[in-house]
Amino acid sequence: ESGGNGTNIYMLLGHVAHTAFDWAMQVYNKTGQLPPYAQLQAKAHEIWDKESIEQTVHLMSKARESALGYRDSMDARMQTMYLELQEAVKLYPISLGTELPNLMVVERYNKAGEPTHRDIFRGLYDLVLARRVEGGLDVMIGDFKTGQTPALQHMLKDVQVLLYDFFSRTMWQTLAAPYSVLGVFEPVVRRSLGFIYPRGMQGVTIGEFDRLPFESLMTNMMNGMRKRRGVKTPETLAKEAAKVEREAKKAERAAAKVAREAAKAEKAKAAAAKAKAKAASGTKKPTTRKA
Repeated sequence: ESGGNGTNIYMLLGHVAHTAFDWAMQVYNKTGQLPPYAQLQAKAHEIWDKESIEQTVHLMSKARESALGYRDSMDARMQTMYLELQEAVKLYPISLGTELPNLMVVERYNKAGEPTHRDIFRGLYDLVLARRVEGGLDVMIGDFKTGQTPALQHMLKDVQVLLYDFFSRTMWQTLAAPYSVLGVFEPVVRRSLGFIYPRGMQGVTIGEFDRLPFESLMTNMMNGMRKRRGVKTPETLAKEAAKVEREAKKAERAAAKVAREAAKAEKAKAAAAKAKAKAASGTKKPTTRKA
């Protein structure tokens, strides 16, 4: 419950709020009830006080700023976020986890359908809640955000939002509730994304129009990472071999052209020499003898 290690005071604020909400959800998992906001606030202050004062001072961006002012700002933001979390657990009473790690391996194939490489993704979900509906589980992936609330059209293009959607669609066909070895796997029939901001919950629904270009972008991003690290897939090696072959043929054609031009020049030179010799023999004066 200490750390932060941010480069500015806002990262420290976010770290403390996330850790406090994580603690609140652990209480919910044990008791079935969220702790009162006063306890959440006290826990956040406890975590805040564990941060070294030297680090906190250096995180200030302006002279004469006070860390307590930022702590008061954090309290105000957390209070509205707490109210949204209360509503969320009413709608989705099953807590599947907080800071939930996920690992996804995506197999990649070439145009012939042959496997070429794997993309490996690792991440953490701040909060995963669920409720039972007809046919299985309705899952909500939540994320705590202590900053400003972006416009919805911007969120639809946000990489984190689209990754959350991609992960949940790809990985979670079934989930155990509770999320443990003792849980029973149930089909996931619906998924939603909820970002808890100080201004309120921002729900996001991703359509196929946004998913298709993102998956293409993600593939290009991963290929770019491999290229920068010098990792070559069979597909990349095949492209490089084809390029080398094209360059070799191009060089061969260029050499053949140079040889033809040289032969043509040599032929022209020989013809010029022959014409010169012929002209010289035609203009030569005949010799005469004296009687």
